[in-house]
Amino acid sequence: MKQDMNANDFSVVERTNYVAMQLFPYASKQNARRLLTGFVKRNQQLAEALSDAGWNCSDIFITRAQIRILLHFFCD
Repeated sequence: MKQDMNANDFSVVERTNYVAMQLFPYASKQNARRLLTGFVKRNQQLAEALSDAGWNCSDIFITRAQIRILLHFFCD
């Protein structure tokens, strides 16, 4: 994963596959999405935070606010 990522590096609304590929750069697009979904499902706090922000694992798009939540959990 890139260590210098920032939520402002992404559009206001981004495709979830693209974000997943940035978090898992050595995985294919589909596998990166699977890895992200699995990570979210295993981390109850992250799942709740994303759910409160309006994101579901089956959503195709993710907002910048939701990306901030992901980056907070990945980078901290």
